[in-house]
Amino acid sequence: MERDPVRFVWRAAPGLNAALILLAAASVPGVWLLLELVRAAVDDAAIGLAFAGGAGRARLLRIALQLPERI
Repeated sequence: MERDPVRFVWRAAPGLNAALILLAAASVPGVWLLLELVRAAVDDAAIGLAFAGGAGRARLLRIALQLPERI
């Protein structure tokens, strides 16, 4: 009986483990792209570039709060 669980799982199904490792490696660019898109959306919203025209401000930001000058 194998005492190391990692070695046991690898010997039980090496093909499945290799496929899972390849799938995880292939998904890294997709996860990076998703995080980059979220970062860009938050940056646009925080800096104010997303609502520069003012058209979206009436629909999305009905409650306006005055922020202190020093945050």
